[in-house]
Amino acid sequence: MFARWGRFVYRFRWATLVVSGALLAISIALAIQGGTLTSGGPLRSKLESFQASQLMNDELNSGQSSSIATSNFDLMFKSDSLSVTDQEYKDAVTAALAPIKEDPRVVSILTPYNGSSPQVARSLTSKDGHEAL
Repeated sequence: MFARWGRFVYRFRWATLVVSGALLAISIALAIQGGTLTSGGPLRSKLESFQASQLMNDELNSGQSSSIATSNFDLMFKSDSLSVTDQEYKDAVTAALAPIKEDPRVVSILTPYNGSSPQVARSLTSKDGHEAL
């Protein structure tokens, strides 16, 4: 492979030199026009991940002072024998969350049982119905 490449470069040495020089000049011109790489900018704001992050921050921090640090975490509850719709399951989840609800730093807790709609309850329940978020 390298022998073939060497023969090609030797055979077209002047064309290779001219093309290499042109590519070097173009690279230098683009590097000069490119400016300084900074965080953020127009490219970052068009990324879906950045937009999703901004939306989450806007929704989760609405009405709160920017000096308040917030944290979010998820708890998964699972039972091999009970379904999320069973009263025993609901009682166990409620009992497990009781100490957390009493903490004054906790703003809200969302479960399949206190969601605003049936769609919320379904989104917080696994497909097999044995796990709840």
